[in-house]
Order: sequence, then C-alpha cells, then structure tokens
Amino acid sequence: MKHFVKIVTLLYLSGFTQAHGIIFNFEQTNNWGSGYQASITVENDEDTDLEDWEVSFSLTSKITSSWDSNRVQSNFADGLWNYTFTAFSYQNSTLGAGDSAVIQYVAGAAPTTATPTNVVITGSNSGDSDIDDDSSDFVTPDPAPAVDGIAISYVATNEWLTGATINITISNSSEVSLDNWIVGFELDRSITSSWNSVQLLGDYDADYAFGAPSYAETLAAGQSYTFGMNLGNGFGSFPENLRLVQSNGITVVPEPSNYAIILSLSILLFAICRRRSR
Repeated sequence: MKHFVKIVTLLYLSGFTQAHGIIFNFEQTNNWGSGYQASITVENDEDTDLEDWEVSFSLTSKITSSWDSNRVQSNFADGLWNYTFTAFSYQNSTLGAGDSAVIQYVAGAAPTTATPTNVVITGSNSGDSDIDDDSSDFVTPDPAPAVDGIAISYVATNEWLTGATINITISNSSEVSLDNWIVGFELDRSITSSWNSVQLLGDYDADYAFGAPSYAETLAAGQSYTFGMNLGNGFGSFPENLRLVQSNGITVVPEPSNYAIILSLSILLFAICRRRSR
C-alpha cells in the first residue's frame, strides 16, 4: 500500500516580500513487513533557482541503502534517525525553477510511522540571501558507554596492489545486550563498497563509522556479528583503533540464564550452611 504525503515548506528570503515554496513529496512505494522502500521528491515550485540545496529529515527507522541523491549525514538521537541529503558531486547542486530532485531509500520496519518528520530544506537563492534554519542542526550523539567484554577485530581476506577485502567482527562476551551499535575506526584509504552493515556519515569522531542493519540491531550477550568491505588504494593500510562509538538502549539486566545460575548457587550454599548447623 502506498502512502503519499505532501509538505509545503515555506522558505522566506530577505529581499522578497512573498514566501517561496519548496514542495516536499513523500511516497512509500513498497512495504514487506520488515522494511519498506520510499521515494522523496523535492520540487522548486518558484521562478528562481535554489542553489546548493540540502534536505534534512528524521525517521523512526534506519535507512539501510539510498540512491539518486547523496546521503552526507546520519545519526541517531532522541529515538529518531536523522538524515541529510544533497546532490552528488557529479550532479547539479542547483535546483532550477520548476525542477525537482529525487531521494530514494530502503529502511527497516518503522515502529510508528514511515512519514519523515522535522523536514528542513536549505540552500541559497541565485547566490543572494541564504536560506537557513537552525533546526537542521542534528544533536551529536553521546559517546558510547564503556562496556567490558566487547571485542572488535578485522581480518584481511584478500589484498592486491590497488585494493583489499576485509571482514570486521564485533563480539559481545559481556552480560549486556547492545542495541543500535555503531563501530568506528581510523583508516588511511577509501572504502569502495560494504555489506551486512550501514555506513554512517555523522559526527562519530572517527574516519569511518558503520552501524547495524535493521535485521541485526541487537547484539545479545555471547553473540558476534561480522560485516565486510572492499578498500581502495593504500596497500598495507588497514583499520586502526576499532571501537564502539555508539550504542543506544544498552540493557544491563543479566540474561535469564545468569539468574538461574545465581539462584542455584544460593540454594546450594543455603543447604550446605543448614547441614553444617545440625
């Protein structure tokens, strides 16, 4: 079932007495229960150009892939995934009068609504007054709490003169579950492709950051998860300082099996003490 929402964003420019309307069209084009596909069209419905356009919005679910526009920022804060899109370097960053730009993406199942919120469109009008809105600034996520028993490592499965393939594994040997985990690291070469994870472009104080896909957002105690990537030029350079840079909703309650162990030991200790007292 398709959902269609039209949001008219009024952008007021100094030097103009009327509001300039930018139309934000959202359409959910497919839904398979565990995720959905959506298309956003940003239309310049005025007679002046919008230069260096940028679109920001929030979702209740994580985008796992996107195309047709460049995803330049993403982070998780206050229960929402926040995204910013703009034109790719090879595309025209000016949205001409009457023109439109398209953003398409796939996201995990939305816990509430798939409709974007906190929509902000910024840019400048033909090089004149800037269009801006402070609400487009995302909240920088808090650093991940320190958790003992989390190990992150990589293995190079192949390397050649102009590239390499590596797998990164995050292992949870602690007694807590990690939700919405994000792994960061430093790397002095480009990443040309990746799989089984989502590359994030927000402010994570790392050269690269990768988050869990929607189907593996929780890393339970005792579990591990592996994702991979292809690297570009930079022979001999591999990830350094692999670390957990964010994890929201950490559950610190011991697993049920631990409760059973503690209870059994308590009963055993009580029985021993009672027998000795006789």
